[in-house]
Amino acid sequence: MDSDTGHPLVVEFDGERHELLWPPAVPLADFLKSRGMKVPYACGEGYCGGRVARLTGGSVTMAINEILDEDDLANDVILGCQALPDGEAPITVIYD
Repeated sequence: MDSDTGHPLVVEFDGERHELLWPPAVPLADFLKSRGMKVPYACGEGYCGGRVARLTGGSVTMAINEILDEDDLANDVILGCQALPDGEAPITVIYD
């Protein structure tokens, strides 16, 4: 793991797997950018869908969601710019 505080996170991005501890108040995309990952970026406000990822384990809360519909949510699509860790289970995310 990357540090000694935060929520366990496994993220697959650009063909690589990263195990990190995700700080609770930092949106996923911002956290990954702070670790040098070039995640997809567009508005960063939750309105365009430019930072979508797939949640494959655990749970997140999205501060704003103006773009994803019920089908997206049912298929575990999340907005990386708005996702915050939620619950106790480790979180696994894939950026395709």
